[in-house]
Amino acid sequence: RENAIADHFIDSGVDVLLGGGGLYFPPTRLEALRTKGYEVVRSAEELASTRASRVFGVFSMDRFPYRLDRTAPGVELVPDLSMMTARAFALLADEQKGFLLIVNCRLIDEASHNNDAGSVLAEMLELDRTLEIVMEAARRDPSLLVIVTSNHETGGMGMTYQAQPTRWGGPTELERIEGQRRSFRHVMESLWRREQEGLDLTPTFVLQEVK
Repeated sequence: RENAIADHFIDSGVDVLLGGGGLYFPPTRLEALRTKGYEVVRSAEELASTRASRVFGVFSMDRFPYRLDRTAPGVELVPDLSMMTARAFALLADEQKGFLLIVNCRLIDEASHNNDAGSVLAEMLELDRTLEIVMEAARRDPSLLVIVTSNHETGGMGMTYQAQPTRWGGPTELERIEGQRRSFRHVMESLWRREQEGLDLTPTFVLQEVK
């Protein structure tokens, strides 16, 4: 399925396409994109400097990194959602017939599937930063129509404790969530690598009473 989607992207005629999934864009597909007039960019720096009319940006080999994982080695090369959105607006600004820009903050959904509250909150804040860029573009151009929607709800997550507001601790509860430093995905992948290397996982978990 992914390979069929990659082939569709090549023939789609989309002017700006930014994201991950580099596994499905080997040199042959990247060369096909260049033949069709795309400039291929692989890092935040290259995205910031390009002035091409057709841009294909692939910034990770597989899934996009969570906001919480952006201090991990190598991730600094990957632009965040707000930067990609700002650059997309800049690259499409000269379209005389207008344009359709689709921005997908999909990591909120993935984090919700994982019941990863810290990553959900971090990705919601990233969406908020991105929406500020979108609304600023709308303020500059009143003809711009902005639609914000969700395709479905995931995980049944809420801001109250068992639907009992009297047990909701207020900002302190959010501060505990904000203290999370890595996504669940990053933690589990790290544990898997340690196991593959034959390392002892026993000291990895430290239990501490939360007061």
